[in-house]
Formats: sequence, C-alpha cells, structure tokens
Amino acid sequence: MTRQAIVIPIAVACAAVFALTAPQPIVSASPATCSPTRPDALGPFYKPGAPLPASVGRGHFLRGVARSAADCATIPGARVEFWLASANGRCDDDHRGIVIADRAGAYRIETNVAVPYQ
Repeated sequence: MTRQAIVIPIAVACAAVFALTAPQPIVSASPATCSPTRPDALGPFYKPGAPLPASVGRGHFLRGVARSAADCATIPGARVEFWLASANGRCDDDHRGIVIADRAGAYRIETNVAVPYQ
C-alpha cells in the first residue's frame, strides 16, 4: 500500500461525529508520541465511494495533519474520509466525503457548526 492510498477514517459512523468536532487542544507530535487512529467499525450505514466536496456547510473548519504511526512523518496525499451531521443533527449524503491532504499532510474542510446527532 502506498502512502497516497491510505484512508484515514474521521467518522464513518455518524453517531460519533459530535465528539470529533468538539474543540481539541493542538498537540505537537514527536516520534515517541505518535499513535495510530483507533479503528472504527464501518457500521451498517457506511457507503463506499464518498465524493470529494470543497465544503459541506459553513461556519466550522475541520482540520488536521495526517501522520504515519510508524515514524510520525506527514502523509502527503492521504485520503481522509468523513461523514458529519448536518446543521439539524441528521446524517445525509451532503455531509460526507473525502478530503485529500496537501504536500505537508494537512487537510481542511468547511462544514456547519456541530450539533448533537439526532
């Protein structure tokens, strides 16, 4: 598997989305502290073939850096898959997709402000 083919699931089960969008402290990773993203079950509602939208709402930016668990190196071109709740707390196809990390491994997508999942 090449680095570009790695998919990092942000949220494939919509019920977990509200926890992922809460403000988190920015942590600088070093080789001694990188750990892999916890596996997340795909669940019964997972749909393969998510689109590559420019945004899925307005008012909130979800961003991060894709890093290798082996050595904390950034992963340029990583495909980060997400499925977020809409402004009314529902999961729909308009709030799911894939964002591609840039040359520095950074990704960013604009979405609506998170509300509790309904």
